[in-house]
Amino acid sequence: MMRKNSTRELIFFVGIALLLTACGESSSCPETSESTPSTTTTATRTQIGTVVDAPISNITYTCGSTIAKTDAQGRFACSKFPVTFSVLGIEVGSIDAMTADAVIYPQDLVGVSRDDFNNDDVLKIAIFLQSLDDDGDMSTTINIPDTLVLEGNQKLDDLSLEEMQKLLIDNEIDPISEASAKEHLREHSSVPGATGEATEEEVSGAEEVIEKIEKPILLTTLSSATSKDNITIEIQGLVNGKIFVNGVAHGVIDDNGKAELTLTLSDDDGENSFSITLKNTNGEESEALLIDILKDTVAPDMPSLEVSLPIETENNQYTLSIYGENQTTVYINGSNMNRVISDEKATVVVGLIVGDNQFDITLKDEAKNTSEASIVHITRKAPPQMGDAEAVDLATSDLNLGDTSSVSSNMSLPTTGLHGTTISYSSSNTAVLSNTGVVTSPESGSVTVTLTATISKGSSSMTKSFSVTIVEELPTF
Repeated sequence: MMRKNSTRELIFFVGIALLLTACGESSSCPETSESTPSTTTTATRTQIGTVVDAPISNITYTCGSTIAKTDAQGRFACSKFPVTFSVLGIEVGSIDAMTADAVIYPQDLVGVSRDDFNNDDVLKIAIFLQSLDDDGDMSTTINIPDTLVLEGNQKLDDLSLEEMQKLLIDNEIDPISEASAKEHLREHSSVPGATGEATEEEVSGAEEVIEKIEKPILLTTLSSATSKDNITIEIQGLVNGKIFVNGVAHGVIDDNGKAELTLTLSDDDGENSFSITLKNTNGEESEALLIDILKDTVAPDMPSLEVSLPIETENNQYTLSIYGENQTTVYINGSNMNRVISDEKATVVVGLIVGDNQFDITLKDEAKNTSEASIVHITRKAPPQMGDAEAVDLATSDLNLGDTSSVSSNMSLPTTGLHGTTISYSSSNTAVLSNTGVVTSPESGSVTVTLTATISKGSSSMTKSFSVTIVEELPTF
């Protein structure tokens, strides 16, 4: 549902078939004179349906030339088949004829057995419509809100279950889980059909639903302002309905129930209001679709920055405080930074490379007007290079030959150190320990040797001495 995760399920229930007939040859008809022939009214078969569990209001349905929405009780009425159900241009499903028990389940829309609760298309219908409820209260109605906007214009049948769920998520609607939808389908798998004869009040209500002309539906997502002289929109409404914009004829709705309109804005900046209505062949007019668009051709002022120039740093990023017109969006070097000026300020963190970094900062308003650029340069200084003396000092401190208190085999002496230094060695007794670490063990006892390391880089060098005790080589067996 819309940001809720409660169990929902939608079952289409098409109710009573009403047969309206004239009296014909009934004995209750008033007598007519021989000079005036009697007439027989052709029977009109009106199908009254209710979308239930609970009643579903605001679902668009199409039958013949009628396009309307279910009322607050979830009722719809059609005199022709097929009947197609849709939400903002996304077709949910259709029925070609009434079933024997006058009940239409999701399985009937898909064309599978009613005990099939695992079919992906059945689950799609249940999940899709349940997820659109706006209040989570199943005890009264499931209501498709008037404010709902869906980016899509396709048949639900053309989408996989995963694609349908992604469509909901992309429109910031949390889909009901498959398990919840399936469970609810099982719980409501025996909804009874309508029986009995319809009353005159029901017939009148059904005809009223059919004759009512729903206001056109806006299919285009509009911003509240524009700098353009014209905007193009797409609407949905009564097939062949005449379109009027601010009382002036503006074409007709096509056979697909849609029309594209170009609305011309005033030459001067300011608010533009459009009232769009539809009229049927009887001249009856729908409620108006109202659109308000602000024409704004004035660019925001150039943004200012809270900085002390020049800006120099050794860090790899920098936080800019940008000041400008409220509700404008910050762009840096042409890229949207997804930061909106609020209370005349926004902060943006920018990345830096070593050297000069130039940032062209502009502001763009709702009408897409762009300000002049504020240009700021930030210099990232390279980390200071380590001197030779410091490198040698650090390498000398780091040099370690391990345990030299009892050595009987050749030593592995490192010849390079930290930070690009080189290391050489000098032995005080090359007869037992060479300058390269080769050991000649005494025949007995031990000999202590001083091994001096010289650590060098460039013109800098240091020495570090190690006491090495060479012991006789132990026999091997």
